Amino acid sequence: MQGLALELLRKVPPRIGMRAIELFKDSEIGTREYRPGHYSNCVGTALYVVGHPKVEIPMNIPWEDFERILEEEFTEDKIPGSIFLMRNRERKYNHCGVFLGEHENLQLIFHQLGHAKRFNWEWIKLHPDFTAEGYYKISFYSLKKN
Repeated sequence: MQGLALELLRKVPPRIGMRAIELFKDSEIGTREYRPGHYSNCVGTALYVVGHPKVEIPMNIPWEDFERILEEEFTEDKIPGSIFLMRNRERKYNHCGVFLGEHENLQLIFHQLGHAKRFNWEWIKLHPDFTAEGYYKISFYSLKKN
């Protein structure tokens, strides 16, 4: 699967692939403070990887700010390099990351495993609704083209 993952990475915009690889090579960056008392979270990491112009490093971005950013600067779209967003049954956000591609009903994602946790990519099943296996609703968003 590693060879397939590398092939999928070639299909995302180069800057996204390079940023994911850069963070994966030093996956412990997420466990270190980026300034005193501040650790990155999955939101800030995803925005950094997709190249949001105001996020120059993985950082902590509150969910409320993320909702506004999504509404104003993203469009709902599932393409390699999109942000995926998970919501629980109560419609509350609980995780996000970057969708890198798919193969045979599996999606390759890059994400931060939690607040102040390491970075990782993995193959998972992302379901678009609450049906099979899921407690989550999955949505995909990509930066609007300027």
